[in-house]
Amino acid sequence: MRMLTPREWRDRSVDVLTLIEDSLDNHGYPPTLTELATKLGFAKATIYATLQHMQREGMVEWERNGRRTLSTTEKGDELYEASQGLRKTEEAYESTRSR
Repeated sequence: MRMLTPREWRDRSVDVLTLIEDSLDNHGYPPTLTELATKLGFAKATIYATLQHMQREGMVEWERNGRRTLSTTEKGDELYEASQGLRKTEEAYESTRSR
């Protein structure tokens, strides 16, 4: 199995954080591991490993044996917010290039 670069870890973490935030906003509860795996197109084991990494890095809190116990931490929220600002900046840049 290939090791992810720091940028790939960050991008994957942002994708997971985005899905957590979307689920909380739209449904009032976090996604399950199965829902994350399905939406991101990864195996459940890959999502599990990603969440373990994110928990070690202080981005999420989660009870491994509980359902819908996933939550973001302050650090995770900060990364999510920063990524949303970056995405908006990239979209604005791309729209000016296509004119």
